[in-house]
Amino acid sequence: MDEEVNKKGRPSIYSEEIVDEICEQIATTSQGLNEICKRDGIPSFRTVFNWLNDGKHNEFLQKYTRAREQQADLLADQIITIADDHANDTIINPNSGEPQMNAEWVARCRVQIDARKWKASKLAPKKYSDRVVQDVNLNTEPPLFPENKD
Repeated sequence: MDEEVNKKGRPSIYSEEIVDEICEQIATTSQGLNEICKRDGIPSFRTVFNWLNDGKHNEFLQKYTRAREQQADLLADQIITIADDHANDTIINPNSGEPQMNAEWVARCRVQIDARKWKASKLAPKKYSDRVVQDVNLNTEPPLFPENKD
């Protein structure tokens, strides 16, 4: 299905190669679809978005969904890497010559971790979200023996 003509007569650039490239980039980077679609050889975000939602490209939708799940795993792995990297946690104070905490670096790492946690929880909520399970059992039938309120 390298070339197909849509109903407006303009040829589509949809191909398995493009689909595979988009899905590979999603699964192996932390970039969003909008950034990936800015690359040479990749269609515009709008075009790819239409492919995902037109009902004609179900195989692409399945590959895309799987790539997003893989991206959630990548983000979770990156969280551990960022958290374990202590290389820039301290700097030398120029006035005293003593080591001190690099607050800017630590804060930036915290933002990176939080962003990845949020994104992973949205991409794979069953796996990465902090979900609270509530079991509510509502009985709408009146009791057989109502309590006597004397």
